Amino acid sequence: MANPRFYVPNIPYEEGQPITLPEEASHHAMHVLRLRNEDRIDLFSGNGLEASGLVQFNKTGTSLILDSVTTTPEPKLRIILLQSVISNEKMDWVIEKACETGVSKIVVFPSSRGEIKLTGEKIVKRLDRWKKIAVSACMQCRQNRIPEILFVSSLDRAFEHAEGRCFVTAPSLEKTPTGDCPQGCVSFLIGPEGGLTNGEIQLALDNHFEARLLGPRVLRTETAGITASVWAQTLWGDLT
Repeated sequence: MANPRFYVPNIPYEEGQPITLPEEASHHAMHVLRLRNEDRIDLFSGNGLEASGLVQFNKTGTSLILDSVTTTPEPKLRIILLQSVISNEKMDWVIEKACETGVSKIVVFPSSRGEIKLTGEKIVKRLDRWKKIAVSACMQCRQNRIPEILFVSSLDRAFEHAEGRCFVTAPSLEKTPTGDCPQGCVSFLIGPEGGLTNGEIQLALDNHFEARLLGPRVLRTETAGITASVWAQTLWGDLT
Protein backbone atom coordinates (compact mmCIF):
# COMPACT_ATOMS: atom_id res chain seq x y z
CA MET A 1 0.00 0.00 0.00
CA ALA A 2 1.35 3.43 -0.91
CA ASN A 3 2.52 5.74 1.85
CA PRO A 4 0.40 8.79 2.73
CA ARG A 5 1.65 11.75 0.72
CA PHE A 6 1.89 15.47 1.54
CA TYR A 7 2.79 18.59 -0.41
CA VAL A 8 5.54 20.54 1.37
CA PRO A 9 7.26 23.18 -0.81
CA ASN A 10 10.04 25.63 0.02
CA ILE A 11 12.07 23.42 2.34
CA PRO A 12 15.51 21.81 1.92
CA TYR A 13 15.01 18.24 0.75
CA GLU A 14 18.16 16.59 2.09
CA GLU A 15 18.67 13.20 3.73
CA GLY A 16 18.99 13.57 7.50
CA GLN A 17 17.18 16.92 7.39
CA PRO A 18 14.53 17.36 10.14
CA ILE A 19 11.21 18.60 8.71
CA THR A 20 8.15 20.04 10.46
CA LEU A 21 4.91 19.60 8.53
CA PRO A 22 2.77 22.67 7.85
CA GLU A 23 -0.24 23.02 10.15
CA GLU A 24 -2.78 21.83 7.57
CA ALA A 25 -0.73 18.75 6.65
CA SER A 26 -0.08 17.99 10.32
CA HIS A 27 -3.81 18.13 11.11
CA HIS A 28 -4.59 15.85 8.18
CA ALA A 29 -1.94 13.31 9.21
CA MET A 30 -2.98 13.27 12.85
CA HIS A 31 -6.76 13.71 12.83
CA VAL A 32 -7.93 12.60 9.38
CA LEU A 33 -5.56 9.78 8.48
CA ARG A 34 -4.95 9.00 12.19
CA LEU A 35 -1.33 8.08 11.59
CA ARG A 36 0.84 6.90 14.47
CA ASN A 37 4.43 7.54 15.47
CA GLU A 38 6.90 5.75 13.19
CA ASP A 39 4.43 5.50 10.30
CA ARG A 40 6.16 6.30 7.02
CA ILE A 41 4.99 9.23 4.91
CA ASP A 42 6.12 10.76 1.63
CA LEU A 43 6.59 14.45 0.87
CA PHE A 44 6.84 16.17 -2.51
CA SER A 45 7.97 19.67 -3.35
CA GLY A 46 6.04 20.26 -6.58
CA ASN A 47 9.22 20.86 -8.59
CA GLY A 48 10.41 17.28 -8.89
CA LEU A 49 11.68 16.39 -5.42
CA GLU A 50 10.21 13.57 -3.32
CA ALA A 51 11.26 12.52 0.16
CA SER A 52 10.28 9.96 2.79
CA GLY A 53 10.62 9.56 6.55
CA LEU A 54 9.05 8.23 9.75
CA VAL A 55 6.54 10.58 11.29
CA GLN A 56 6.70 11.77 14.92
CA PHE A 57 3.82 13.53 16.66
CA ASN A 58 4.44 15.88 19.58
CA LYS A 59 2.84 18.85 21.32
CA THR A 60 4.28 21.34 18.84
CA GLY A 61 3.18 19.52 15.69
CA THR A 62 4.29 16.76 13.35
CA SER A 63 7.89 16.19 12.34
CA LEU A 64 10.10 13.67 10.59
CA ILE A 65 13.71 13.19 9.56
CA LEU A 66 14.13 12.57 5.85
CA ASP A 67 15.85 9.25 5.20
CA SER A 68 15.23 9.11 1.45
CA VAL A 69 15.28 11.89 -1.15
CA THR A 70 14.83 11.38 -4.89
CA THR A 71 14.54 13.69 -7.89
CA THR A 72 12.03 13.06 -10.65
CA PRO A 73 13.59 13.86 -14.05
CA GLU A 74 12.02 16.37 -16.41
CA PRO A 75 9.19 14.79 -18.43
CA LYS A 76 10.02 13.14 -21.72
CA LEU A 77 7.36 15.29 -23.36
CA ARG A 78 6.44 18.80 -22.27
CA ILE A 79 2.74 19.53 -22.93
CA ILE A 80 1.34 23.08 -22.95
CA LEU A 81 -2.44 23.38 -22.74
CA LEU A 82 -3.91 26.69 -23.93
CA GLN A 83 -7.45 26.42 -22.55
CA SER A 84 -10.25 28.93 -23.04
CA VAL A 85 -12.07 29.93 -19.84
CA ILE A 86 -15.06 27.65 -19.29
CA SER A 87 -17.58 27.12 -16.49
CA ASN A 88 -16.28 26.56 -12.96
CA GLU A 89 -17.04 22.86 -12.64
CA LYS A 90 -15.67 22.01 -16.08
CA MET A 91 -12.54 24.10 -15.55
CA ASP A 92 -11.86 22.37 -12.23
CA TRP A 93 -12.15 19.02 -14.00
CA VAL A 94 -9.75 20.11 -16.76
CA ILE A 95 -7.14 21.20 -14.20
CA GLU A 96 -7.39 17.91 -12.31
CA LYS A 97 -7.18 15.68 -15.37
CA ALA A 98 -4.43 17.76 -16.95
CA CYS A 99 -2.30 17.00 -13.89
CA GLU A 100 -3.12 13.31 -14.11
CA THR A 101 -2.18 13.14 -17.80
CA GLY A 102 1.14 14.95 -17.39
CA VAL A 103 0.47 18.47 -18.69
CA SER A 104 3.39 20.76 -17.79
CA LYS A 105 1.72 24.15 -18.18
CA ILE A 106 -1.89 25.38 -18.36
CA VAL A 107 -2.56 28.80 -19.86
CA VAL A 108 -6.15 30.04 -19.45
CA PHE A 109 -7.43 32.79 -21.74
CA PRO A 110 -10.75 34.51 -22.61
CA SER A 111 -12.26 33.75 -26.04
CA SER A 112 -14.89 35.38 -28.22
CA ARG A 113 -17.58 32.74 -27.60
CA GLY A 114 -16.67 32.08 -23.99
CA GLU A 115 -19.55 32.63 -21.57
CA ILE A 116 -17.35 33.11 -18.50
CA LYS A 117 -15.70 36.48 -17.97
CA LEU A 118 -13.00 36.84 -15.32
CA THR A 119 -11.61 40.16 -14.11
CA GLY A 120 -9.70 41.54 -11.14
CA GLU A 121 -10.32 39.72 -7.88
CA LYS A 122 -12.15 36.87 -9.62
CA ILE A 123 -8.98 35.97 -11.51
CA VAL A 124 -6.94 35.88 -8.29
CA LYS A 125 -9.50 33.69 -6.52
CA ARG A 126 -9.89 31.36 -9.47
CA LEU A 127 -6.12 30.92 -9.87
CA ASP A 128 -5.81 30.12 -6.17
CA ARG A 129 -8.54 27.50 -6.52
CA TRP A 130 -6.97 25.95 -9.62
CA LYS A 131 -3.58 25.71 -7.93
CA LYS A 132 -5.12 23.94 -4.92
CA ILE A 133 -6.85 21.49 -7.26
CA ALA A 134 -3.52 20.88 -9.02
CA VAL A 135 -1.77 20.16 -5.72
CA SER A 136 -4.49 17.72 -4.70
CA ALA A 137 -4.43 15.98 -8.09
CA CYS A 138 -0.62 15.62 -8.07
CA MET A 139 -0.77 14.32 -4.51
CA GLN A 140 -3.27 11.65 -5.53
CA CYS A 141 -1.63 10.57 -8.81
CA ARG A 142 1.91 10.70 -7.37
CA GLN A 143 3.08 13.34 -9.81
CA ASN A 144 6.04 15.23 -8.34
CA ARG A 145 5.89 18.21 -10.69
CA ILE A 146 2.91 20.54 -10.32
CA PRO A 147 2.05 22.23 -13.62
CA GLU A 148 2.36 25.99 -13.89
CA ILE A 149 -1.08 27.61 -14.15
CA LEU A 150 -1.63 31.16 -15.32
CA PHE A 151 -4.32 33.42 -16.71
CA VAL A 152 -3.63 35.76 -19.62
CA SER A 153 -5.80 38.56 -20.93
CA SER A 154 -6.15 37.51 -24.57
CA LEU A 155 -5.57 34.82 -27.17
CA ASP A 156 -2.58 36.77 -28.47
CA ARG A 157 -1.01 36.62 -25.01
CA ALA A 158 -1.71 32.88 -24.84
CA PHE A 159 0.26 32.36 -28.06
CA GLU A 160 3.34 33.76 -26.29
CA HIS A 161 3.39 30.65 -24.09
CA ALA A 162 3.07 28.09 -26.89
CA GLU A 163 6.13 25.88 -27.39
CA GLY A 164 7.25 23.14 -29.73
CA ARG A 165 4.83 21.74 -32.26
CA CYS A 166 1.50 23.58 -31.93
CA PHE A 167 -2.02 22.39 -32.77
CA VAL A 168 -5.40 24.11 -32.81
CA THR A 169 -8.26 21.61 -32.57
CA ALA A 170 -11.85 22.00 -33.78
CA PRO A 171 -14.52 19.69 -35.27
CA SER A 172 -14.39 21.42 -38.68
CA LEU A 173 -10.66 20.96 -39.22
CA GLU A 174 -8.46 18.42 -40.95
CA LYS A 175 -7.19 14.95 -40.12
CA THR A 176 -5.76 13.75 -36.82
CA PRO A 177 -2.20 15.06 -36.23
CA THR A 178 0.64 12.74 -37.20
CA GLY A 179 4.40 12.92 -37.48
CA ASP A 180 7.10 13.44 -34.92
CA CYS A 181 7.70 15.94 -32.13
CA PRO A 182 11.40 16.77 -32.54
CA GLN A 183 11.55 19.48 -29.86
CA GLY A 184 10.12 17.30 -27.09
CA CYS A 185 7.28 19.76 -26.59
CA VAL A 186 3.76 20.13 -27.94
CA SER A 187 1.04 22.77 -27.43
CA PHE A 188 -2.72 22.43 -27.86
CA LEU A 189 -5.20 25.30 -28.27
CA ILE A 190 -8.68 24.44 -26.98
CA GLY A 191 -11.74 26.65 -27.46
CA PRO A 192 -14.80 27.22 -25.21
CA GLU A 193 -18.18 25.45 -25.19
CA GLY A 194 -19.21 27.30 -28.36
CA GLY A 195 -15.91 26.63 -30.09
CA LEU A 196 -13.29 28.95 -31.50
CA THR A 197 -14.42 31.43 -34.14
CA ASN A 198 -13.06 31.23 -37.69
CA GLY A 199 -11.10 34.38 -36.91
CA GLU A 200 -9.48 32.81 -33.84
CA ILE A 201 -8.58 29.68 -35.81
CA GLN A 202 -7.04 31.82 -38.54
CA LEU A 203 -5.12 33.78 -35.92
CA ALA A 204 -3.72 30.51 -34.61
CA LEU A 205 -2.70 29.47 -38.12
CA ASP A 206 -0.96 32.82 -38.56
CA ASN A 207 0.99 32.01 -35.37
CA HIS A 208 2.34 28.71 -36.77
CA PHE A 209 -0.33 26.41 -35.34
CA GLU A 210 -1.42 23.34 -37.31
CA ALA A 211 -5.18 22.93 -37.72
CA ARG A 212 -6.16 19.36 -36.91
CA LEU A 213 -9.10 17.19 -35.87
CA LEU A 214 -8.77 14.79 -32.91
CA GLY A 215 -10.61 11.83 -34.36
CA PRO A 216 -14.10 11.46 -35.87
CA ARG A 217 -16.13 12.55 -32.83
CA VAL A 218 -17.06 16.02 -31.64
CA LEU A 219 -15.48 16.44 -28.19
CA ARG A 220 -16.64 18.76 -25.43
CA THR A 221 -14.21 21.49 -24.45
CA GLU A 222 -13.42 19.80 -21.12
CA THR A 223 -12.67 16.54 -22.94
CA ALA A 224 -10.70 17.85 -25.90
CA GLY A 225 -7.58 19.00 -24.06
CA ILE A 226 -7.35 15.82 -22.01
CA THR A 227 -7.83 13.68 -25.11
CA ALA A 228 -5.08 15.66 -26.84
CA SER A 229 -2.75 15.19 -23.87
CA VAL A 230 -3.31 11.43 -23.71
CA TRP A 231 -2.87 11.16 -27.48
CA ALA A 232 0.44 13.06 -27.32
CA GLN A 233 1.69 11.04 -24.34
CA THR A 234 0.85 7.82 -26.19
CA LEU A 235 2.62 8.87 -29.39
CA TRP A 236 5.62 10.79 -28.00
CA GLY A 237 5.58 10.70 -24.19
CA ASP A 238 5.54 8.30 -21.25
CA LEU A 239 2.53 6.19 -22.29
CA THR A 240 4.46 4.52 -25.12
